[in-house]
Amino acid sequence: MIAAALSYITSGILVKSTKMAPLALASGTLLMGSLQLVPVALVFSGYHPTDLSQQGVFALLFLGLFPTGLAYILRYHLIQTVGYSMVAFGINALPVLGVMVAALALGESISITMAVALLLVIGGILIARSAPVLSGQKAIVK
Repeated sequence: MIAAALSYITSGILVKSTKMAPLALASGTLLMGSLQLVPVALVFSGYHPTDLSQQGVFALLFLGLFPTGLAYILRYHLIQTVGYSMVAFGINALPVLGVMVAALALGESISITMAVALLLVIGGILIARSAPVLSGQKAIVK
């Protein structure tokens, strides 16, 4: 998990420093990831051509191209336009919003532990956003 997190952070920093279009970056990232993971999947799970259905192949292609592809394009576009730190703040706010929606729309209960965790996430975001102000530096938007 640490390696995955470091890779995610490193990719964000590299995306910010490149001038490539978000579509090209997303396409290259997903293509290279697929080329690396397909052999690994074949080694660990084997090749089962009889298990493939047309519906399963369509679902795999759809999920890979549309939601995943669009998410990568949007991520890379936002990193290049508003900066990596703003994107990271938004990503950290997603669990908080998810829990709130689950509580309000689905009637899910929020335990004390979960409430404390959400407050820590919100507190971390607020501290990180106010860090330039606390140190007397000007906040950098990009």
